[in-house]
Amino acid sequence: MHFMEKVENKREIRRIASKLDLLGGSIARVTKSEIPIKELVGKINMMGGKVPVQVFDPKAVISEDHLRAAYLNAMIAFDEGSNISRTMKMEMLLFASMQKKIDVAVERIGAKSEKEFVIFCGSGSVYDRVKLLISEPRAVRFSKDHSMAAAKLLGLEDIKIDGILEGMAASRISD
Repeated sequence: MHFMEKVENKREIRRIASKLDLLGGSIARVTKSEIPIKELVGKINMMGGKVPVQVFDPKAVISEDHLRAAYLNAMIAFDEGSNISRTMKMEMLLFASMQKKIDVAVERIGAKSEKEFVIFCGSGSVYDRVKLLISEPRAVRFSKDHSMAAAKLLGLEDIKIDGILEGMAASRISD
């Protein structure tokens, strides 16, 4: 990569990172649901409508910013017409997993069990409805050790937002 391209990429990464705090959405960690995960995902998707709602394996989530960055990148991809998937929620999953293939992304970062998962809703009002389906939602708080393990699982060496955004960008340009 040419030096000026690297500089421009860093600027773009900083620009995107500066917008993460402005992004809406609700993120919660759920410790159990009475509904099996596949059925729960189906119900959540129906409730979300056009608002992206996605569930993740907490072991593969680095931080709230990781999910917000995936959401923001998915919105940008749809806006620019560079999206890989047909839905915002799937595009978000692709960015969060730093993969191009949906089946690999689902395996890597998708929720595995109704016993514990992280849920992201692009709207607080949708989250209020989804909350009725889940038990014990709580704030997402990950230790540094957890974040480092999740980053390693995703092939990253750093848990800072710049590193996460670089990983997401690299996943789109790699073969």
